[in-house]
Amino acid sequence: FDEAAYEQKAAVRTIKKGNNNVILYSFATNMNDTAYSSCHVSYTDPTTGKVIEYTYTPRSSDKSGQVLEINEKVSTREEARQLATKRLRQKNKSEYTANFTLVGDVLLVAGVTVNVSGYGMFDGKYIVEQAIHTVSSGYKVSIKLHRVLEGY
Repeated sequence: FDEAAYEQKAAVRTIKKGNNNVILYSFATNMNDTAYSSCHVSYTDPTTGKVIEYTYTPRSSDKSGQVLEINEKVSTREEARQLATKRLRQKNKSEYTANFTLVGDVLLVAGVTVNVSGYGMFDGKYIVEQAIHTVSSGYKVSIKLHRVLEGY
């Protein structure tokens, strides 16, 4: 599925700190092999010697950050652009993650977005990667999320 398209959809819920529907929560940041500001794709065709290059920088990125270097076969500049966008998204999507256990909510399923509010630097829009619904001494849902990438 096209994760970028799902991230653009409206949030189905706002998870707000202090609400009684939040049972447990945790957040994490990962700076190991994430937080790239741009992606540079460069490929030299061995038969022709032609170099195809493209550098992708999202609108919302810090222009002075790390550059992800990719050397994979591409045939056109457009393929290089698509590859750069895809690889940068793969690397950066796990920079901010969250886990919540909430009072059961049938709208919380994988692929929907939620807004997170009241948690300081972790506030923002997130996409649900996994949702586990359980009915045992009450209805609960445990969700695993990552922050939506803006400007990709």
